[in-house]
Amino acid sequence: MYGIPDRLKALSAAEEQVLLALWDCKPPVSRRDIGARLAEKGWAAATVLNFLYRLEEKGWVTCTKEQNHNLYAPTVTRRAYGVYTMRQRLDTVFGGDLAQAVRALGGFDLILCGRQAIDGDTAQVGPQIAEKLKLPQICYVEEVVELGKGKVVARRAIDGGYEVLESPLPALMTVIDSNEPRPMNAKLIMKYKRARTPSEVAREFTNSNYTEGNELDARLRSLETKGLLIKEYSATDINADPARIGFPGSPTKVKQVMSVVLTASEAKSVPATAEGINELIHELISDHTLG
Repeated sequence: MYGIPDRLKALSAAEEQVLLALWDCKPPVSRRDIGARLAEKGWAAATVLNFLYRLEEKGWVTCTKEQNHNLYAPTVTRRAYGVYTMRQRLDTVFGGDLAQAVRALGGFDLILCGRQAIDGDTAQVGPQIAEKLKLPQICYVEEVVELGKGKVVARRAIDGGYEVLESPLPALMTVIDSNEPRPMNAKLIMKYKRARTPSEVAREFTNSNYTEGNELDARLRSLETKGLLIKEYSATDINADPARIGFPGSPTKVKQVMSVVLTASEAKSVPATAEGINELIHELISDHTLG
């Protein structure tokens, strides 16, 4: 699901922490290296080793032997897991409706989206969010010229050049890869690695020796004071229509997936002339490869 093999079993909060530490270590690495990343947890070496065994049993980690050491490596990338967890949370809390999630946050001036996803390449998510939120939109933005005083001026790419558009705020923009983001703040990255949702904190207590009640409340208050408590929204909080939640409410239905594989016998040499290109285009149109 969402790029993660179905054979993988669900992770506990503690197992997820070990997996995150493994990614941080540039695998394959030993149990000692992973334990060093988790030093602040105060876990014994046997505890870390037990979590690694469980991750291996669930399919998230592989173990190979090199001389007298066991070396561990993840079976999925951190990016794939990040997409999986975000989509899972979006489906659970907002019924898969990204526009509902944005509306629940509220208080925005400008929403930034990527150009398109890497699977369908349909470039629909940004414009659909703008349509549902009744916002003006500027797509294919390559530079923000001016922002402030209730408006945004942006330059967007078009065929053969660019155009400069002005829009009132709030607005939505989809950006293309000519934009270069500012360098990440390492201190903030380290700080917000400790951010948790109330559900995650509850799972951590369930999977540990902590007692429920006052200790859980104290943990939540501590996170909130430090700005590390992530607010959660349910479908009820955003007044989502139950009929439009999840797969039954999706406007897109995949009927068939076809895989086209070109073999060497299907290769064709095209002369580098105007006649050769025209002949190829007519052939592709006749075969309905184009058009």
